[in-house]
Amino acid sequence: MANTQGLVAITGAAGQLGRLVLQQVLEKVAANQVVAITRDPAKLADVAAQGVKVVAGDFSDPAGLTAALAGVERVLMISIDVVGGERVRLQTDAVKAIAAAGVKHLVYTSAINPAEAPMEFIREHAATEQAIVASGLSYSFLRNNFYFETITDKIKGALAGGVIAAAAGDAAAGLVARADCAAAAAAALVSDNTASEVYNITGPVSLTHKAIAETVAEFAGREVAYYPIDAASAQQQLEQFGLPAQIAGFVVAIDHDLIGSGALDLVTNDVERLTGKPAQSLAEYLNANRELFS
Repeated sequence: MANTQGLVAITGAAGQLGRLVLQQVLEKVAANQVVAITRDPAKLADVAAQGVKVVAGDFSDPAGLTAALAGVERVLMISIDVVGGERVRLQTDAVKAIAAAGVKHLVYTSAINPAEAPMEFIREHAATEQAIVASGLSYSFLRNNFYFETITDKIKGALAGGVIAAAAGDAAAGLVARADCAAAAAAALVSDNTASEVYNITGPVSLTHKAIAETVAEFAGREVAYYPIDAASAQQQLEQFGLPAQIAGFVVAIDHDLIGSGALDLVTNDVERLTGKPAQSLAEYLNANRELFS
């Protein structure tokens, strides 16, 4: 893919994904071609010193967002983690603000199978996608599978106790490294492609929790067993570990309703299509991040 010569912008640039994307983008284009939008510019003082234009911006201030995007040709809009229905409204306002700025192409971090997902939190991505289509902007939808990072606590628990227990049954999910999602987003952002496309960003294989346990066991050099449990038992365990009931319920719903339904059981080579490199396997991710599990 050829790189764009116009300005590119990243919303949520100081977040976990945004930071990774920013690093990748700066390897592809000059710093003065990059606009980093964040609610707290002080968090990006390091990249501002490199020549990146760091601008305060928030989806709750559409006029300010439009002003921040003056002269920008391509935008990566990283979805926000707001619950309770506010996310669709805020993101729809942001899409309108981006279109009003004269942006040519919008890259959006969505989720796998958003329209059919059994969780409202995922279905909200479909509503945002619809708003983008209605805006008339050309787009790249990056439908990210769940990150390996979302199972970090399970892996640490397995390393400590030799057990993974979850309400996911035998269902599988094409989990992916956050770094690979960032690499795909950076590639889509700096591309000169203006066609509207949908990419499903996944790992190289779909993993059951049994397969996760086996991979962790090989990594650790010790036995790790997977025990499927029901949703009520999973909820009780998480609350006993100190999680508030609402958060515990959300975590259980990811395993039971989302993964358990097969909604995330999808594998593609779209990471490689965008970046030229295959997505990391779970074993590769564990070995590359040993410091997290030592």
